[in-house]
Amino acid sequence: MSVRLRILLGGFNNQFGWLFLGFGLVFVWVFGGSSALHDLAFFSGELAVTEGTVSAVIETNVSLNDETIYKYRYSYVVDNVTYTGVTKAFRGRYKEKDNAVVEYSVRDHGRSRIQGLSISTGMAFLIALLFPLVGLIFISLGVRKGLRGGRILRDGKQAQAYWSRGKLPVFK
Repeated sequence: MSVRLRILLGGFNNQFGWLFLGFGLVFVWVFGGSSALHDLAFFSGELAVTEGTVSAVIETNVSLNDETIYKYRYSYVVDNVTYTGVTKAFRGRYKEKDNAVVEYSVRDHGRSRIQGLSISTGMAFLIALLFPLVGLIFISLGVRKGLRGGRILRDGKQAQAYWSRGKLPVFK
C-alpha cells in the first residue's frame, strides 16, 4: 500500500502542485476569498430588498490599498420585525441616520447587507485564483502519471535485468 501511495502521490508534479495550491489558497483568502465565500453561502439564493437606516459608521483597524475599511451598522424591518446588520466597506457612501437599501435573504431575514457596499478587490482576487488553479493542474498531471504507474505495478510482470559494462540491459 505504501508503494502504491508513493507512486500515486509522489514525484515532482504532485509536490510542486500541493505547494502551489497551499500557498495560492493563502493569497486567495487574503485577497477576498472569505468575503466571496460568505456572499456565495448567504446571498446566492433569492434576495429581497427593503429600506433600512444606518445607525453607526465605525472605523476599523483594517485597510486595503491604503483605504480604511468601515463597519456600517444598520437596522431594517421585515414583517414587523426589526433586524440589525453590519456591512464592511469603504467610507463615503453613507453617514449615520442615512437611509440605505438593504438586501436580505428570503429564507433567513437576519442575513443582510447594504446593497452596493462591498470590499471587492476585483482583479487581485481573480489573479490570486490563478495560483491554486496552476497547483491543481500539476496535481492532476501527477496523479494521472501515478495512476499509470499503479496499473503497471498491478498488471505488470516481474522481470530481472542484467547490466554489464558498456552493453545494453538484458531482460529475462
